[in-house]
Amino acid sequence: MEESEELLLAGHHDLPAELLEQGTAAHGTGQDDGFYLKIDFKKVCGGTVKDSSPPGRPHSECQPPLKLWAGVDQEETRKQRQSEFLRCRRLCMALERERVRQRQRQQDRQQRVSQIKRQKENQRRAEEQRMRDMAEQREPSPGEGTWAALAQLQLQERRVRDRQQRDKEHVRYVEALRAQMKEKVKLCNIDLPPLCSCGSDFWDSHPDTCANNCVFYKNHKAYSQVLHSVISSCAPAATRSLQDLAALCARSGKRL
Repeated sequence: MEESEELLLAGHHDLPAELLEQGTAAHGTGQDDGFYLKIDFKKVCGGTVKDSSPPGRPHSECQPPLKLWAGVDQEETRKQRQSEFLRCRRLCMALERERVRQRQRQQDRQQRVSQIKRQKENQRRAEEQRMRDMAEQREPSPGEGTWAALAQLQLQERRVRDRQQRDKEHVRYVEALRAQMKEKVKLCNIDLPPLCSCGSDFWDSHPDTCANNCVFYKNHKAYSQVLHSVISSCAPAATRSLQDLAALCARSGKRL
């Protein structure tokens, strides 16, 4: 590149202030009728153009865009980290408050349960004491209690004797009916079907020998009613009166 190389600048706005003044002076003297100004590249590179920056600041500070944007990014990052920290802190504080409230509710519930248990226990003790007091007031004298127990025992014995007597009467009545039935069957010469499934014959059915799931088991009343209905159905062969039946019952009672 030659030393006398010139740099063409289009327009006055592309020139520094001092060169703009020189270009204006040259244009006023009529050295160049066009809009292009001739500038000695050597003068520009040699430092004839004054620097617009302050004299005390180095020339390298004239280009700080990257450092400036890096500072902005660091500030934004710091703000984001601070925001994240505050959000996490609020969340932790909310969780801690909820944990404290839950613990307080649990303690209140335990206190209410304990109070209810104490009240129930006091009511139970009071009821037991009241029942003991009533029992002491109603407790009879030793002699009176003995007489009451003896009377109860005698009543039970009398009931047992009455039941045994009724069972004996039922047995005698059933035996009398069976004897009468046998006599009528013999006179009529008929064959009767079994009364239940406990035996294969009519005479196998009996309250003392039937199975426990049979309707005649220990049921002398039902068995006697069935025999009586069978005897009544044998009308053509009924030649005896009720007196004969009473006599037959009497003989059966003597045999027992």
